[in-house]
Amino acid sequence: MNNPRDELDRYTQAALIDQEHRLTHCALNLWRYGLGPQDDPRSWAARRAIVWAFFSSGQSVALGAGFIGMVGVMLAWQANSLLGKQNVLVEKQTYLAEAERRAALIYELTSILDEIDEELDAGKPEGSGTGDVVFSDRLSGRIVALSRSLRPYRYLDPESGELTDKTRPLSPERAQLLLSLIGADAALTDLRVKGADFSRADLRGAYLLGAKLPNQRFAFADFCGANLSAADLSSSDLRSARLVGANLSGATINEANLEEADLAGADLRDIKDLWFRASDIKKARNWEKALYDDDESLLKALGLSPAQNRENYLLHESLRQ
Repeated sequence: MNNPRDELDRYTQAALIDQEHRLTHCALNLWRYGLGPQDDPRSWAARRAIVWAFFSSGQSVALGAGFIGMVGVMLAWQANSLLGKQNVLVEKQTYLAEAERRAALIYELTSILDEIDEELDAGKPEGSGTGDVVFSDRLSGRIVALSRSLRPYRYLDPESGELTDKTRPLSPERAQLLLSLIGADAALTDLRVKGADFSRADLRGAYLLGAKLPNQRFAFADFCGANLSAADLSSSDLRSARLVGANLSGATINEANLEEADLAGADLRDIKDLWFRASDIKKARNWEKALYDDDESLLKALGLSPAQNRENYLLHESLRQ
């Protein structure tokens, strides 16, 4: 027979459990009493309390808000996923469109080179190394338009097998056009006046010995390892150009803009009156790592020691390999 006092305690506890509406406490009460005997009032009280806790106004609002929040997160995730796929498709379409445009420009480049040969065969003076061949206005206009249309881009470097630096897109086609014009002994100054642009040209390792390149646009071009010995770069725009390991010995750089150009390991020997332009040289990056003549007055003007210049020679030789 049940003790009346214990029975009273169970009903009292059941009343207290029934009035508990905090979800965590309701869950604890359900765990303690919910699976108890069917005739235990605390069992039914714990079940009623947990139901009330879940579906009371405050809890319902919280659960509803949480559900809506989860739905919003899922929809946002799906939207981001779709947007990412759409961006990939747009990027592919952009690359395809650019590839088609570039293919058309390569055809134009080939056509221009053929017309250069035709004008040379038709009586224009053959190249004599003086850069004095002036083409017809029509052909010059095509050359200028093409040089400005050959935009820089990232591409797979055949030597390294890696994509070119994304911060420095280059144009190998501009370099090809320039080398072809040099081979035709073209008057590049005339083309520059008409608007020719060779900035960001990929001229790495190019053989430009004695080339006549005065007053040209070479900003951000890459001349790493190029042979520019005895080349005429007077008044050319070489801002932010890369001349790492380039051979500039005997070159003419009067009035050339070298601001932020990279001269690490560049050979600047045998350049006339270079000491007079020490302040211009110092506008470049890594100018202190370039190779200079062992001239005491020049090194003093630059603030370099003979020992440091010898180290720069070793750097130049290592970059040539």
